[in-house]
Amino acid sequence: MINFFIELISPKIKLRPLLIEDYDHFLLLTSDPKMWYYFTSDLSTGSELEKWIEQAISERDLQKRIPFTIIEQKSGKIIGSTINPTLIY
Repeated sequence: MINFFIELISPKIKLRPLLIEDYDHFLLLTSDPKMWYYFTSDLSTGSELEKWIEQAISERDLQKRIPFTIIEQKSGKIIGSTINPTLIY
């Protein structure tokens, strides 16, 4: 059976399960609307970002995918995720 809450750790990064509490960190990373020009969702808006996170968590709960938050080991800062933003519908 697949562990949908696994953590993967290397010397430089850590992948841990995405949490709804990551919202504020992702909002800082996704704040530039120009970044989302070629995507189907504009994650610079809080409501779209919240839907994106909630959908990823829901799909993990349904065991459809494993969304990770990417953390830089040296600083402990969230630097991204493994989720494809074009999957929001």
